Amino acid sequence: MRSNNVVQILFLTSLILLAIFIAIPSKARSKVSFSIPTLGNFNFIPISRPNLNTFMQQSEIIYQRGVTKRREIRHNFPDRGFFPAKDEITFKETPWSIWDLVTPSYDCPWEMERLGRIGEGGWWICGISKFIEKEPCVVYSFGVGNDSSFEAEILSRTKCEIWGHDQHVPGFNFGEEVTEEMRARAHFERNGANSATDDANRLVTIQDMMKRNGHDYM
Repeated sequence: MRSNNVVQILFLTSLILLAIFIAIPSKARSKVSFSIPTLGNFNFIPISRPNLNTFMQQSEIIYQRGVTKRREIRHNFPDRGFFPAKDEITFKETPWSIWDLVTPSYDCPWEMERLGRIGEGGWWICGISKFIEKEPCVVYSFGVGNDSSFEAEILSRTKCEIWGHDQHVPGFNFGEEVTEEMRARAHFERNGANSATDDANRLVTIQDMMKRNGHDYM
């Protein structure tokens, strides 16, 4: 009998909470925010999302961009499997796998979007919309390789400046994806990140990179 009473109480409580939620106007619900404590000083920082309609419109636009990129892959490589790259040669031809087509489940407080091409060169970003109008904005990109589609999309959609780092790339430049109009905000350094600075081997700590570039935030 006791277990039945507990179940009934929980059920009634759930109904009451649901009724309260429905009774709150949708505009009021869209402004609801919560706070999380920062470590150390325990100050509270409010975090909120846009209203439901705006958030859904944003998500739909991002989803359609992803669909377009997946269709391009399907069109260009119709007969490839889930993991087409088997060695270094095939990796250069098809540097992607099924995992590059899957949206991550990371609980980003804003929108999640993949920038750059699908496969090697592209990356998932949390809240790119927060940087569309932000100025100045500094981005460090490591391991540029032979594809700069990620850096190019950052430069085309934001006002950010990018510092690319790769000690293995011959020359001191980004790929062809970074156009002439973007070059003024694109800086390339032929080195890689490391736990200790070793200039002889083109390895630098992130702290030293920032100090040399005059940055205190990125």
